[in-house]
Amino acid sequence: MALNMSDDEDIDFHRQQFQHPDDADDMDINSDSDGDAEQAEEQAQRPQRRDRIPLHHFLQLIGGGHVIERNGAADNDELVTNLKRSGVIIQDTAIKAMRMCPRNMFVPEQHRNAAFTDSPIRLEELDFNVSAPHMHASCLEALQLEPGHKLLDVGAGCGIINACAAYMVGRTGLSVGIDIRKSAVKLAVSNIKRLKATSQEFASQASVCKIELHNVFMPSNKHQGQYDRVHVGASCPPDRLAALLPLLRPQGGIIVTPVSPNDLRMISVNAQGDVTQKVISQVRYSELELPNDAEIIMATLKMKRHAQTAVPPPPSTYAQDVANITSHTGYSSSSGSNGSEQSGFMMPASKKTSEVERNRGSGSGRMWPTRVAKLLSSCSGNLGSSEPVRADDSILQGPEDNVKLELADLGPTDLVLMGNGWSIPVHRYGTALTLA
Repeated sequence: MALNMSDDEDIDFHRQQFQHPDDADDMDINSDSDGDAEQAEEQAQRPQRRDRIPLHHFLQLIGGGHVIERNGAADNDELVTNLKRSGVIIQDTAIKAMRMCPRNMFVPEQHRNAAFTDSPIRLEELDFNVSAPHMHASCLEALQLEPGHKLLDVGAGCGIINACAAYMVGRTGLSVGIDIRKSAVKLAVSNIKRLKATSQEFASQASVCKIELHNVFMPSNKHQGQYDRVHVGASCPPDRLAALLPLLRPQGGIIVTPVSPNDLRMISVNAQGDVTQKVISQVRYSELELPNDAEIIMATLKMKRHAQTAVPPPPSTYAQDVANITSHTGYSSSSGSNGSEQSGFMMPASKKTSEVERNRGSGSGRMWPTRVAKLLSSCSGNLGSSEPVRADDSILQGPEDNVKLELADLGPTDLVLMGNGWSIPVHRYGTALTLA
């Protein structure tokens, strides 16, 4: 098990010399110079027993892990190469993602001279930390991201995890980040936009990245059950871990989060809802900022009030409209038809329509519903035409069989459907819609 600590936590091994109690009577506080010389000579012969090594090195060595080199690298490629050589990052996809998303592009300009050092960066002006690269690498490895996955990054910060994840899940996936600080959201959005503008490969292969202002512990259904993977960028209290589980999709997934006081855990949930936890390493993270009870109560009441007052959208009538168009019979023409001819529209034959048909001649064999159907058929084949159909035309003409429909047959236009380069007048009869 690898253990990671910051460099400022050094352990000082100093083996002090203690006088055995049995030798107390032999001590002479007024010893002569000869005794002092003998004591100095004896101390000189003893091996040096004072050494200082970084605590994270010591803990990793006794835990069987690798010692992480924290010296500054010349560029991002060298930084990633060092992480790979130290065994922190193994997956090819994670390695390529970290190379694609250089760390210096995700910190403010005044901190870029420290971007390639494997240590956290404190952004005092924005009041949060950018984690060390080896922590980003460890989390990306543990998330086991695959193409098509949807990731949620809680505490997105500078946005580097979101960017790496977007590249790993590809165009068919999704990378969403949330943070409670407007300054962090603004920074992450600008960083990812700059990366897309400067890297054609990232822009063409990465998924959509969304960064939102939100507190995941506030009552909300917005992100529930939508993600395959969840990453948390700050230490979560153990009693709040259950609130993260509903973020995963019903078939389960993986959550990687620091847990107070010092664990970095991988929480796996299967389709049956079984939960297993694995401690990846020992880490130090800042604490998540949690809402207080009053904020949770107010948010709950607001959500309930919204649910009670929301007006649900009316159900779609598309299926019924199609059924009406395809199943209803036509009406008799003025020539004395027996009504057996099928019509594509449920429209009553008005007196005015009958007169028009009579004027056009009973031998034409064209009832107005048939002409409507033929006109629509011709219009559907010419929606890309540069000549739009106008609502104020007195006669609409289709290209096939010289089909003509007079608007007098249908009465005044109720509304016009508009599209890119086309428009269709709409007439309403009773409860049925007819397109002309």
